[in-house]
Amino acid sequence: MIRMKIRMFIFLFLTFAGSLVMAQNVSTVNVQNLSDQQITELVQKIQSSGMTMDQAIALARAKGATQDQINQLMSRIQALQGNSPLSPSGAGSAQPSTLTQPVYSAKAPVITTPQAKKIFGYNLFNNSNLSFAPSVNLPTPHNYVLGAGDQLMINVWGASQQTYQLAVNNAGAVYIPSLGPIYVAGMNFDDAERLIKKRLTNIYRGLSGSKPTTWAVVTLSALRAINVNIIGEANAPGTYSLPATATVFNALYLSGGPSADGSFRHIELIRNNKVIKTIDVYDFLINGRSDGDVQLRDQDVIFIPTYKERVESSGNFKRKNYFEMKKGETLGDLIRFAGGFSTKAYRSQISVYRLTSKEREIVDVKESNYHSFPLQNGDSIVAGKILNRYTNRVRISGAVFRPGNYELTPGMTLSGLIAKADGVKPDVYSNRGLIIREKKDLTKETIPFDVDSVLRNQVSIPLVKEDSVIINNINSLRQKRTVEISGEVQHPGKFTYYDNMTVNDLIFLAGGFREAATGSYLEISRRNSEKEASVPNAQIARVYTINIDKSLKIENGKGSFHLKPYDNVFVRRAPSYFAQKNVQIQGEVNYPGTYSISEKNERISDLLKRAGGLNKFAYAPGATLKREKTLSDVQKNKLKLISTTVDSTLAVDSVQMEMMDQKYNLVELNLPEILKNPESPDNYVLKEGDIINIPELKQTVTVTGAVMNPITLAYSKGKSIHYYIRKSGGFSQDAKRSKAYIIYANGTSASDGEIIVQPGSQIVVPKRPVHKNNVLDTFARVFSLVTSALTVAVLATKL
Repeated sequence: MIRMKIRMFIFLFLTFAGSLVMAQNVSTVNVQNLSDQQITELVQKIQSSGMTMDQAIALARAKGATQDQINQLMSRIQALQGNSPLSPSGAGSAQPSTLTQPVYSAKAPVITTPQAKKIFGYNLFNNSNLSFAPSVNLPTPHNYVLGAGDQLMINVWGASQQTYQLAVNNAGAVYIPSLGPIYVAGMNFDDAERLIKKRLTNIYRGLSGSKPTTWAVVTLSALRAINVNIIGEANAPGTYSLPATATVFNALYLSGGPSADGSFRHIELIRNNKVIKTIDVYDFLINGRSDGDVQLRDQDVIFIPTYKERVESSGNFKRKNYFEMKKGETLGDLIRFAGGFSTKAYRSQISVYRLTSKEREIVDVKESNYHSFPLQNGDSIVAGKILNRYTNRVRISGAVFRPGNYELTPGMTLSGLIAKADGVKPDVYSNRGLIIREKKDLTKETIPFDVDSVLRNQVSIPLVKEDSVIINNINSLRQKRTVEISGEVQHPGKFTYYDNMTVNDLIFLAGGFREAATGSYLEISRRNSEKEASVPNAQIARVYTINIDKSLKIENGKGSFHLKPYDNVFVRRAPSYFAQKNVQIQGEVNYPGTYSISEKNERISDLLKRAGGLNKFAYAPGATLKREKTLSDVQKNKLKLISTTVDSTLAVDSVQMEMMDQKYNLVELNLPEILKNPESPDNYVLKEGDIINIPELKQTVTVTGAVMNPITLAYSKGKSIHYYIRKSGGFSQDAKRSKAYIIYANGTSASDGEIIVQPGSQIVVPKRPVHKNNVLDTFARVFSLVTSALTVAVLATKL
C-alpha cells in the first residue's frame, strides 16, 4: 500500500514537474515553492492519467526524484485535503475529512422560588457557581464501552504518515480503506485500540517487529450521544441527549434536579425495566461520596418520586433548611445534616414543633435523647440561644491597673479582686468605692466601701456573681480644672491647670508674649473661695495686678504669682505701642506715595508738607479723600469675592474701581481752604488707609444724561450750566430739566440756586420717570366716558 502511494506521488510530481522543466532533472525542483493551485493540478492529473505505477517509478528514477521531494509533496497534499487519507488505486472511496458532531441537550431553564431555595440540596443542580454539565473533553476512560456514533481518530507517523477520522456505524464497525470493517461496538476502549493497531499492521509493516519504524495512536475524538428519560418530580422532566460518559448527576443538572416536591434521597435509575441503583444525594452533600453518581446508558430512565418526610431546622443551627428524612433517622441525624449547632446555640435541649391530626404541639427533647428521638413529616426543629449572662463573672473598673471581667472563685473577696486587677493606681480616690450588686429579683443595689480599709484588710467584703466594682480616681470626682489667658499672648485660650502652676508657666504654655504686650501690668481674676461663696456678698471675684519680666527668666530668690484653678489672666497692650498706620497721597505733589502717620493728631496739611507740597500742575479744588469703610462680615466676604473671582474679560481698572466702591467712602475735601487756613475744620486728622488724590488741572466740562449730544466741552470761565447744555444740543425730550445738577472734581455736587461751573466738573441731566401705558386701563377710561356721555344724552331727550 505504501509503495503504491509513493509511486502515485512520484507520478504526480514527475508529470507536473516535467511540464515545468521540460524533462530536466527533477531533483532541482523545490516542492516548497509550488503554489496550492499547482498542487491541486497535480492531484487532478494523477486522477486522469492512464500510466501504471511501475512506469511512474521508472520515470521518477530516470529523472532523479529524491525521497525528500516525495515526502514534502505528500505533506503539502495532506495539508490541502485536511489530513484525510488518499485512497490507493482500486481501494474504493476515501474516508470523509470531517464527521458530523453529536448534539447534546442544554440545561433546561428553571424558575426557582424562595421556598424551593430553602430545600437542602436544591441549589446543587441550580447554582451558577457549581456545574454538573457533562464534559466532552475528558480523557477517554479505559473501560469506556464503544458504541454506534462514537468517533475515533487514528494517527500514523514515522516512516509512514496518515490520519483517519472514523465513525462507529450502526453495524458496530469502523471502516479503514484497504482493511475493511473492524467491529468494535461493545468492546471497551483499550481492547478496541489493541484490535485496530493489530489490523493496521497489515498495511503498515513498520508497526510490527522489535524495531518498529512506524507508530500509531487511537483516540476518541467525539462521544456518541445517548438519550436518557427523566420522569417524576423533576423541575424539567423530559428526554435529554448526553455524551456517553455522562452520569446521573449530569442528567439531573440538565433537568434542574428534583422539584420542590421531589425526593433527593430516593432517586431511582431504571435500566431495562429494572431499578439498578437508588441514589441518595445527601450522601454526596453530607459525606462527599459520589458512589451513586453512576454512568448512564442509552435509554436509561431516572425516576424522581415525591418526598416522604421533610422537616425544618431553624434557630441556632449552622444550616437552616428543609431536610428530607429517611425511615429510622433521628433528631441526631437532623443535627448532622444541619451542620451542627451554631456557636451560641443552647445545646442542652431542643424544641420540636409538631403537627398532630388536629393541632400543633411542642416536644422538648433533652440532649441525651437526640439520637433516639424519631422525627415526623412536618416537624419544625428549633435550637435556642444561650443566655447572655455569666455564671461566675465579676467586674472591676476605674483606678486599677487591669480593669475588666474576672472569674468569681469560691470565697473571693473584694481585696482578692483588686489584687487580681494588679492593685489600685496612685491617683485612686481612697475615701469611697462602690459595688453595684444584682439582687435576686434582678433589681440592683449599691454597697459603698472605704478603699483604704479594704486595701489594709481591715474590711473583708465577699463578692457574688455579677458584682460590679467601681473605684474612681481623684480627677474623675471633680470638675476639670483649667486656667484661661487672654490678651497679648501668642495663643490665648484655656489650658489645663497643674498644681504649683504660676503666671509665667501659663504664659509659656500660651507661646509667650506678643510684641505689643507689657509685662508691667497684668491682671488675674480669681473666683471666690468656697468659704467666700457660701456667704452672700457683692464681691464677684478677686482681682490681682502684677508685673513680670517679659523674658520669663527664672530668677533665684524671686517667686512668681501662683495660680489657682479657674483663674483668668489678662495680658495688656503697652500704652504707647502702635503698629504703623499708613496713608497714601497721589497725584500732583512733589513726593507722592505711602506715608506712615507719625502722630495721633497729624492732619492733611502736615502730610502735604511731608510730600513736598503741590506742584505747579496741581488743581487743588479737585482734590479727593477716600476713607476706608467699617465693613460688616457680609461686606468683607463680598469684597474678598470680588478680589478672588475676577473674570478675565473685565478690565483690571474696572475691578479695582468696584473694590474701591466697596471698601472706601468718598469724603468731602476742601483743599483750597486747608491751604489757606490750616486751623480750618476741613483740615481732617488722618486715619489709617486714607487716600488723598491731587489731580492736575482739567480744562474740560462733561455733559451727560438727557441731552441731545452728551459730550465733553472746553471750560469757559464764567459760563453757566445752561451754556454747556446748549452746546451739547440742548435737553432731550425725556429730560427732567428742573433736576439738572453738577458734580465737581472733588466729588461734591450742587443743584439748587446758582450753579457755578468749575474746570473738571460733570453736568448731569436726569431723565423723567417712564410711566407704563396700560392699554386696558386707557380703554376702560374711554369706554366709561363714552357711556357717561350717552347716558346724559338719553336723559336730555327724555326731559
